[in-house]
Amino acid sequence: MHILITTGIFEPESGGPATYTPRIAEKLVSAGHTVTVVTYADRSEYDFDGDYPFRLIRVVRKKGKLLNYLRFLKVILPYVREVDFVYSLDWLAAGLPVALATKIYRKKYVVRVGGGYIWEKYLEGGSLPMSLKEFYRRGLHRKYLVLFSLIRFVLRGAAHVIFNTKDQARLFGPAYKLRKSSVSVIENPVLEVEEGITRTEATKEIIFAGRLIVMKNVESLILAFKRAQLKGYTLSIIGDGPRKEHLRELIAKLGLEDVVHLEEPLRQKDLYERIKNCAFVVIPSWTDISPNQAYELLAYKIPFVITKENYLSIRDQFPVTIDPHSVQDMMQKLQKVTKPGAYRSFVSACAALQYVHTWDDVLEEHLAVFETL
Repeated sequence: MHILITTGIFEPESGGPATYTPRIAEKLVSAGHTVTVVTYADRSEYDFDGDYPFRLIRVVRKKGKLLNYLRFLKVILPYVREVDFVYSLDWLAAGLPVALATKIYRKKYVVRVGGGYIWEKYLEGGSLPMSLKEFYRRGLHRKYLVLFSLIRFVLRGAAHVIFNTKDQARLFGPAYKLRKSSVSVIENPVLEVEEGITRTEATKEIIFAGRLIVMKNVESLILAFKRAQLKGYTLSIIGDGPRKEHLRELIAKLGLEDVVHLEEPLRQKDLYERIKNCAFVVIPSWTDISPNQAYELLAYKIPFVITKENYLSIRDQFPVTIDPHSVQDMMQKLQKVTKPGAYRSFVSACAALQYVHTWDDVLEEHLAVFETL
């Protein structure tokens, strides 16, 4: 098969699709298929782009979403004409151009759904934060009529929609009136670890790594770290995004410049080399839908504290979860796991987490969907 994969973000950016896209593309190539990847990016090329076993095209983002969509559409049109079908790991910024391009050439497309566009827009607008489930339970998604209509157009036009959790499929299926026969769930895999990245002695560094957007709830983490007064500990925030300057100002306002550090995003391999010996990672999101990062940390045996608002199938196994609505709860959990005796138990409990789902499993599940097109 000749497959075009489209995505809104790609390495070295942070986020699930940024790391998932190159891995599934590599797996498809290794299985004998031809793959072209088109992504949005902040620049047209990186030094490592030639290392991938597939063709990679970066469409540089500029001001104006509509113009970006049109430019993305123009770039993908020649490829859509040549491929057997399109697989989009984005359901608006790349998904809308894909939906239009495939109509022109009467090709089929598959969409992988992660996150929640409308909910994230609601959060970025400064409204009262709430979980994804609560947002949809209240029907607030319908207040964003244009955005809701565009997403429904993309999802209902797809030959197949892939969710990474059953929870999200149950939530979004009825909301967008998707046919049950056109919906599948492919859970995220445990990362295949890079050789040479081995955890040794833990430091007193706490890590957040991800996009700096409201949904990630990094502000609450900084406030909790301030209140926790953890002697000898530092907090490193690795990533980029629209909230970065706000977070920089918050760190300065709280007088935390010496212990809370902002760092640039890193490619997956470089990130885990950088953080392999940290005390633990915190995933404090208002909701994180089956975050790839949790399984990556599991693979590298790096302990982590995660929001209770996650849709991971092993969520009942986690030794410590945090309430994203409560800075107080987050503070108490930071204090709890950093106590010497408690820390050893916490690390052991994280190491004992059991989840088996490989990239080979993910490849087989994708091919089972693709073969029905």
